[in-house]
Amino acid sequence: MGLEIQVALIGLIGAIVGGGISSLTTLLISRSERKKFARERLWDQRREGYSKIISSLVTATNIATHMDEEYSDDPHGYDASERSRQAMAEYIAHMHSARDAFNAYRLVLSASFVEIYETAQRQIKAEAGNPNLVPPEGAEITGTIMKMALTRLLEQAVSELREGSIKGL
Repeated sequence: MGLEIQVALIGLIGAIVGGGISSLTTLLISRSERKKFARERLWDQRREGYSKIISSLVTATNIATHMDEEYSDDPHGYDASERSRQAMAEYIAHMHSARDAFNAYRLVLSASFVEIYETAQRQIKAEAGNPNLVPPEGAEITGTIMKMALTRLLEQAVSELREGSIKGL
């Protein structure tokens, strides 16, 4: 073989090896970026779910507290008023909103967050769902349970989201 052909072959082999290394590097970087994007998207969805659930629960808890504070023994007082019926409708709407958000984001919520939420819901059903309770008693029980649960839900969400941002996710 002539010197020119050897030089051309060496150049061709170098180009093939260089192209192969470049292609492999590009492939590895693109896979890494796709995984990073998927993790970031998961954290964005989780953050959005936490925000919607907690926001609805905070509003519902505030309404339950207001209903409890406004209670009167007067049969024609607050409990018989249009404001009371409206507050109850808003309370129910916000609890449904929280449940809907919980169900919509269920797959991206952490197991710990899910357990706290479901435990609170079971407690409300067991303790405040008693038909013998007068409305302000049910509201007080629900408000107390939700305040405790909200504290734990907020701590859990903040802890997870902070952990995710520290890891660079």
